[in-house]
Amino acid sequence: MEIGISSISELRSGQGSDISKFILENLNPNDARMQHDAYSRLLRFLTPFNDDLTIIAETDYIDKTYRDLYYHFYSTKLRSFEKNCVRLSLCNKVIDDTITHSIDDIQKLKDNYLGFVVLRPLGCSCIGRNVVSPQALKSVGSNLLLCKTDVASTVLGTKVSVCGFPHSSQDGEMMTCAETTIWAIMSYLANRYNIYSLPLGHNILASLNDSSFERQTPSRGLNFQQISLSLQNQGLACRVYDKDNPKFKEIMSCYIESGIPLALCIESKTFGHAVACIGRKAIDRNAVALQPVVVKGHTYFEWNKSIDEFVVNDDNVTCYQVMNYTNPCSYYGKPDWDGMKITHFVAPLHQKIYLDAEIAIEAALNLVYCYGYDDGSVIRTFLTSSRSYREYVMTNDSLSEEQKQAFVELDMPKFIWVTEISDGVSFKASQVNDIILMDATSGKQDMYNSIIIKTKDGDADIYDKQSHDFKTLPFKFSQNFNSFNNLH
Repeated sequence: MEIGISSISELRSGQGSDISKFILENLNPNDARMQHDAYSRLLRFLTPFNDDLTIIAETDYIDKTYRDLYYHFYSTKLRSFEKNCVRLSLCNKVIDDTITHSIDDIQKLKDNYLGFVVLRPLGCSCIGRNVVSPQALKSVGSNLLLCKTDVASTVLGTKVSVCGFPHSSQDGEMMTCAETTIWAIMSYLANRYNIYSLPLGHNILASLNDSSFERQTPSRGLNFQQISLSLQNQGLACRVYDKDNPKFKEIMSCYIESGIPLALCIESKTFGHAVACIGRKAIDRNAVALQPVVVKGHTYFEWNKSIDEFVVNDDNVTCYQVMNYTNPCSYYGKPDWDGMKITHFVAPLHQKIYLDAEIAIEAALNLVYCYGYDDGSVIRTFLTSSRSYREYVMTNDSLSEEQKQAFVELDMPKFIWVTEISDGVSFKASQVNDIILMDATSGKQDMYNSIIIKTKDGDADIYDKQSHDFKTLPFKFSQNFNSFNNLH
């Protein structure tokens, strides 16, 4: 293995620079055309990155994701392909070529590590598996709220980790945009939850063999049914939604607000595309135009209807692109991509979530009306795990010890639907006045009995499993406490 260290500005300076030659000659030796294609693609990928980053390049890197493609596809071709990759590690500008293996320098490396990019020896398809912190990109940082997880890596023999969402480009033969989207979502879930397995390209295609009437390799792309089927074959329970659903955007927003990445299918009149939707743009609550909904003559405002800008990982461009719902591919800046529409999305759910977003949203609206919450209230509905919600309660300084103890003793399933209810002033301050918690493992026929706890005007009613009825807690519940957030 050889190591090269330089600034990102040096890499951008031209193909004749030392670091550029070092990378490309190790990536595609003796192939000038593939070197040129790889260099052009790498420069486009790095365009949005901060100018003061340091790149540490390590050659002869064995990447399991690329090796899977290599052994199942590229090694069978007449033309010879390299089987090793180059890994680029990204660090803040404090890292330079004087770094040693002292304890202080190793800690400095860990503290300033911002992610990695694997370069495959595939010319213009060189951008392989990568996980990058949003802090490494210009004008991103706190502007985006994302599904993120810690991903382990190494650099210069030191164990490090980065918090981000997996991304890769497609190679165009074994993995198209659809397979890459499946891989990204499953990689995120596998790194975040130990019940899922890290996917490999050939496994994604092989999972469709029993339901396909023709070969899967080379890939010709997948439709939304095949995307859903592949995810289900890897242990998920998917729900598929199409644009004809009147709550399509609202449901999509609800899942994103719940921290669940989605596979979006985007189409024009001539071609289709798939991307992973992984978050949304941060919104100023004082400036957002809330969307009203009328329930039997009463007007409320739904937060999930008010989100217009989402974040996607698109295999054709750099990670963390801001997508406008009405023109989802406008970030390409090309006429061919204008006018595309989101036609379907696949929500990869845990197998024990039986109450999906569409039913939960409708149930929340009806409960808000039935229990007489004030007109003009802002309603925010999302899904989370009971473990995450309990942690939020225990660390919420705006709740009393009595209230926290009540949540500790509360019987909850693995997943819950949460509806936060706020007046206009509290909502703008990210405060909640009342909540309704529903059992996500219940059925749509049993909305009333799915309620776990509801609060109103300081009174908290919880379900009592002995009497099979609700009882009121003997103390007043806080009417101004901090809102929960699944995205970071």
